[in-house]
Amino acid sequence: MKLYEGNPVLRDAISGKSTVAQSVLDLSKVNRGLGRFLPRRKDDGYNKRLREVGELIGDFESYKARGILAPDNPTTLAVYSSLGTYFALNIGNLIAKGAPIYSFSSIISTLVVGAILGLTKIRDEYTSHWAYYVDKRVGEFYPKSL
Repeated sequence: MKLYEGNPVLRDAISGKSTVAQSVLDLSKVNRGLGRFLPRRKDDGYNKRLREVGELIGDFESYKARGILAPDNPTTLAVYSSLGTYFALNIGNLIAKGAPIYSFSSIISTLVVGAILGLTKIRDEYTSHWAYYVDKRVGEFYPKSL
């Protein structure tokens, strides 16, 4: 614990302002409901807080807000995979000056595959267990807090 006393999340827990578990819950709100399927704008303040919590209980890779074009959600991955398939199917024909191929079934199947790949990116880490563990240790080492 002494090693991480400079961490703002741990300082908040020690002072009683907020627990580590509450910080995790606040950060995970963005990854609930429909929001988990949609792209998010890049947010440096949010990502900084994720890093601070991550120092204590592990990385929150799937919660990071990387930007709307980052392939870290089902919607963006579905679009990227279907565009990639379309270009892969047609690049040869365009070079050979043939008619473009429009394969509706391949586009739909890659939309589905891209969405499934995106779902693997939004797994909910089991960080709340570790957050409660850290809160318990804070209570032991700093009895006045919590």
